[in-house]
Amino acid sequence: GWQVEREEGYVHIISTKGRPVEIYANDPAKDVEGSEMIIRLLAKRGLKPGVVVHRGHSERAPETIARIPPTARIVYLGSCGSYNNVASVLDKSLSVHILSTKGVGTMFINDLLLKMLNDTIRDGNDIHWPAFWAEAERKLGRNPAFRDYVAPHRNIGVLFLKTYYQLVPQQASSPIE
Repeated sequence: GWQVEREEGYVHIISTKGRPVEIYANDPAKDVEGSEMIIRLLAKRGLKPGVVVHRGHSERAPETIARIPPTARIVYLGSCGSYNNVASVLDKSLSVHILSTKGVGTMFINDLLLKMLNDTIRDGNDIHWPAFWAEAERKLGRNPAFRDYVAPHRNIGVLFLKTYYQLVPQQASSPIE
């Protein structure tokens, strides 16, 4: 259900069935260059992402977070300790659903969770986090690294910060300084 086109600096993945979905992923070997190419391409096409994903090293997460548009509805932070970045993500989009890690992010877990997420969106299904996470637990629950991943509906830190921001709307920056 997916067609992969390899470009210089990034990969473009297009759904071949179901709902039209386009995914742009930078080539890790050309991390900065690939990301900049994608940003220029999206701007040229007038596209704003609804899903933003950060994988790889956690020290690069602030660069990804800085580029989160207000149109983002899902932010996937699959790098190590990305749970610590949720306040910065909420500064970009208060209505976003954040999937993050408390500990080590792994390629095996990230690949399967993102495949599930992409397929759900492509198939035109709503994402109901409790059901989505139950399916993820069925597939990944025996992997000890999966315990480090925090589902959006179980992310107490995000739920607290969203409530805080709603109660104190004039707060323009992160409440944690």
